[in-house]
Amino acid sequence: MKQKRLSQSLLAVLMAVALLVSLIPAALAAEGGKHITILGTSDMHGNIWGYSYEDNKESANNGMARLYTYIQQVRAENPNTILIDAGDDIQGTIMTDDIYNKTPDEAHPVIAAMNYMGYDAMTIGNHEFDFGLENMARLFRMANFPVVCANYDVTGTVLEGLVKPYTTFSRNGLKIGVFGLAPKMEGLVQADKCEGVVYNDPIEAAQKTTDLLKNQEGCDVVICLSHLGYQLKGAPCDEELVQKTNNIDAILGGHTHTFMKEPAIYLNK
Repeated sequence: MKQKRLSQSLLAVLMAVALLVSLIPAALAAEGGKHITILGTSDMHGNIWGYSYEDNKESANNGMARLYTYIQQVRAENPNTILIDAGDDIQGTIMTDDIYNKTPDEAHPVIAAMNYMGYDAMTIGNHEFDFGLENMARLFRMANFPVVCANYDVTGTVLEGLVKPYTTFSRNGLKIGVFGLAPKMEGLVQADKCEGVVYNDPIEAAQKTTDLLKNQEGCDVVICLSHLGYQLKGAPCDEELVQKTNNIDAILGGHTHTFMKEPAIYLNK
């Protein structure tokens, strides 16, 4: 039997901004007793300092700075740690939306912070489209980590070459494959802000990419970064992903801001 883990946790920001974090270390044991630790974030929505600009006060339970303190503690315990993100990061505060997205020559603070924190990969959330493809391309070029999405075809757009279906790297002698999935843009993204990007069925893309990572790339562990949402009606979601695919070892998700004290563990053949 193979375990699949769905891990999400929510830290709420005051006023309507939310920070979704799946900072539950998932230790994956492989042959020979090798271990890696997976840390995942999602829906950080521009919250770097744990500060509510609308209220002009600090919050108590969120912010990338607070996350980094925890991340460094985990890395000290296990250097074979992966840090990945499931999207919706560049939008959400006055600082990001009203200042830095209007200064194209300036470094974006969220991407700069993610570079400093040492992310290994991220996928695309629907709010990455809020300021258009040119802005997305500008920010993705700043990233020192790959942006992955297996079910968006960006051929012929400014994102071509900046967004790839998957990435691979090694930890503790294990080959790790990470791929991303993103939601259907209709109803979430204005048409003029995603023009040319083709949405493909995420379940089919997930299985195709997983087979490639396992069989051709020879990955020991396959991780999915999903911005589909945990449980949804009428749209592909993480639960459906678990039920209709195989050989994905861990799913770190976002989008629905679901609070989970413990990761959901599913057993599949």
